[in-house]
Amino acid sequence: MSQLSQLVALINNATKVIEARTSADVSLDRTSTEDDALSTPEVREAIRIVEGACAQLVASVARPSHTILNKIFAYFEPACIRAVAILKVPDLLLDEPQGLHVSEIARKVNVDQGKLARIMRLLATKHCFREVKPDVFVNNRLSIQLLSTNGLSDLAMHITDEVAKSATMLAETLTDPDMGPSYSPDKTPFNKSAGYTGTLFDYYEGVNTDVGGAQGARFGRAMQGWGQGIAALSVVHEYPWAELPPGSIVNDLGGGVGALTMELYKAHPHLHYILQDLPQVISRAEIETWPAQAPQALQDRKIEFKAVDFFKETPMPACDIYYLKNVIHDWPDKESIQILSKVRAVMKPGSRVLVQEYVLQHTTSEGIDAGVKIAPEPLLPNYGEGRINAYNLDLDMMVMLNSQERYQEDFARLGKQAGLKIVKVWDFGDTGLVEFAIQED
Repeated sequence: MSQLSQLVALINNATKVIEARTSADVSLDRTSTEDDALSTPEVREAIRIVEGACAQLVASVARPSHTILNKIFAYFEPACIRAVAILKVPDLLLDEPQGLHVSEIARKVNVDQGKLARIMRLLATKHCFREVKPDVFVNNRLSIQLLSTNGLSDLAMHITDEVAKSATMLAETLTDPDMGPSYSPDKTPFNKSAGYTGTLFDYYEGVNTDVGGAQGARFGRAMQGWGQGIAALSVVHEYPWAELPPGSIVNDLGGGVGALTMELYKAHPHLHYILQDLPQVISRAEIETWPAQAPQALQDRKIEFKAVDFFKETPMPACDIYYLKNVIHDWPDKESIQILSKVRAVMKPGSRVLVQEYVLQHTTSEGIDAGVKIAPEPLLPNYGEGRINAYNLDLDMMVMLNSQERYQEDFARLGKQAGLKIVKVWDFGDTGLVEFAIQED
């Protein structure tokens, strides 16, 4: 069988799995914001095979110059997404099942009709919005995700603002004799783009900037959308929390206001939870978020709130689980080892450290770590386009923080230097979960 036929067969077989596991007809026209049916492990695997195989098929058959041209021009899609998100076009179309003429949309948002029509048509051509009649648009399966009430809208504006602007400085920073070889968090493409001398975290705290604080607040909302986009809650249902004895202590380190901890509490109320982050974040969680969204957890004394600075203090001691989601990837190796070492210092025998982040794979099968899942041939071993967001975020971390996503061997190396060993790497389809235990002498 030729490679093209193999790719087509993968697409056909994976599509059959998706159809068999979803109750409703999969259609671009649907505007439901729920996608739980697409979040089971089997369906997630089928989806990433479809994504990887379709992209590889197109790259294999189209003229290479045509494909490269498409990649070069790809910037305009996120630019258009940014425009409709800022203008809240999806919100305007929410109660318009028959659609609105672009003249009416333009009037409501006070922009030029002709220019808006061209923006909408590019997006509709890319299956975001649907043009039901000439210049009449409705929401669809993709555009509905950009409602202003959805954190993905804030994520879109974050990525297309400070991240996109920073990315344009990637080559200039790489060749800069001072910044190029540096892994300092204040010598990044972001610093060059924004003309800012502090770190991104300083910027988001509003230190020496008039605009950073507002962008930091948006970033906080965007992270909720990010969790939705990568199905971060898979850990709630796919890690064996139920096997932990009643009263076992789970410490969510750097967990923000505790959105993930809240879902863990709802699914596994037999456990006791601790939430630790910076003081201002913990204060908001304790005073605002949990009383409003999970008052029963407070009444049952199932949750504790303790402020911590990773680099100055140790976490609460003797917890059964220390859980860190998207924390280590914010930092270069030196700081990451410091964080893990602080955790190791307070662990008891039998404690586990769970690091939920992307676990990168190489595009070759040579030297792959034992237990790493490899895509079916002839796909790239790392699923190619099916796992592209892992590599997108890796570059995001580079341009914004001089940090990175990591490979399994990287996690093993960091853990060893902190006195930890990997006992298992879990594959949740989008992200992974690296489980550490104490490294015995």
